[in-house]
Amino acid sequence: ILDKFDPPLDKRERAFATELVYGVLRNHRYIDFLIRALVSKPLRKIQPDVIMALRLAVYELLFLRTPAHSAVDQAVRLLNKKRDHLRSFANAVLRELGRRQERNELPQVDASALPPLEALAIKTSLPDSVLQRVNTLRPFDDTEAWAKSNQKAAPFTIRVNQQRTTRNDLMATLTEAGIEHQTSSLLPFALELQSPGNLQELQSFKDGHFSVQDAGSQLVCHLLEPQAGERIVDLCAAPGGKTSFIAELTGDEASILACD
Repeated sequence: ILDKFDPPLDKRERAFATELVYGVLRNHRYIDFLIRALVSKPLRKIQPDVIMALRLAVYELLFLRTPAHSAVDQAVRLLNKKRDHLRSFANAVLRELGRRQERNELPQVDASALPPLEALAIKTSLPDSVLQRVNTLRPFDDTEAWAKSNQKAAPFTIRVNQQRTTRNDLMATLTEAGIEHQTSSLLPFALELQSPGNLQELQSFKDGHFSVQDAGSQLVCHLLEPQAGERIVDLCAAPGGKTSFIAELTGDEASILACD
């Protein structure tokens, strides 16, 4: 989607847009809780474009520390100029949030009035059912620590294709391209990147020297310990990241059936 902007977004703009999208998704339930406390009608009755503009601005105000005037102005600009009443509504909600933030009077999740798991679910923007499941396996303190950790942004991880390069050679390539990186403490073929930008422009990406793949997805393949000569079935394989990694781990010497 970011590639479709005209004029093209620069590296900083791409990073900011990505942070906004994933940040709102990670915190959407808590953000909606705050908005709900500031409006007099159910969120389902607010126009979809208005609620999305509010969510983006709330995330900027509370998590990115964007200056209030800038976050409010950009949110209002997202709305159709012909619907002044919606622009005024969004402006009023966000300015009230800004005032409460300045006074350190943001709406609080009242843990005393809610079941502990429900309060935690709102604060960490997780489904109740997920926390209930985790809490059947762990004590509440561990569940709370897990939920807070789960809310954090995951590292941007790539997988080195050992069939085409080495980790050290790829690290040298990334350094030359000005991309900050570090090795993974969990995985021997993984690198964590800071502000990667548009990796598709790198020749090393075009040459298949690495793939973008979450560390958890890579770890699954390591735990499988695939061996050359084995017959392996990868169910729900799309888009194919684990399938290709299994092939790499076996030196392309296994028979793999990928299904979806």
